[in-house]
Amino acid sequence: MFSTPVGDITEVFDKTRQLQHTGVLVRAAHNRSLDSNSEHLWSKLKAQPISFEQKIELPATQKRPERQTKLAIRFCAVNLRIPYRFDNRDPLAVYAVYATEIDCPEGETPVEWILLTTEVVADIETASMVLRWYSYRWRVEEYHKIFFFGMSGRKIQACC
Repeated sequence: MFSTPVGDITEVFDKTRQLQHTGVLVRAAHNRSLDSNSEHLWSKLKAQPISFEQKIELPATQKRPERQTKLAIRFCAVNLRIPYRFDNRDPLAVYAVYATEIDCPEGETPVEWILLTTEVVADIETASMVLRWYSYRWRVEEYHKIFFFGMSGRKIQACC
C-alpha cells in the first residue's frame, strides 16, 4: 500500500522497482512516449501482429448491454519514458497487452484496451491470464457498489 496519493502510473511502476513480490496491472489512459526514437505506446502496439483471439463476457453498464465479444490480442515488452521529475531516469520496462474488439455490434463502441503490467508477458497463456485478471475489475467494482453504497454512512465509518 502506498502512503502518499498516486497521481500517475509512473509512481506506481517506479515503486514496484523497490518492492519484492509486488505486481501492477493497469489500463493505459495516455499514449505515453517510449524510450527510443520518439515512438509512442499506441503505435508500437498497433504494429504488433495479432497473437490470438479471445472471447469474453462484457457486463452491462449504463452505456451498453451485456454481451459476449471477441477480442484480437497483441502483446510485447515496452520501455516507458520516465518524466523529468524522477531522480531514477531509467525507462520503465513493462509489458503491454492490447485488446481490440472484432465485429463490434452496430451502434456500440468497440472495446479497446491497452493494459500495462509488471508480469512477464512472453506467451499467449500469460497474455490471456492478464486479460482475465483485468476482467475481475467488474466483480470488484460491483462488490464495491454493494458493500459501500448499500450501507449507511454510520456503518461505513465504523468499518474504517
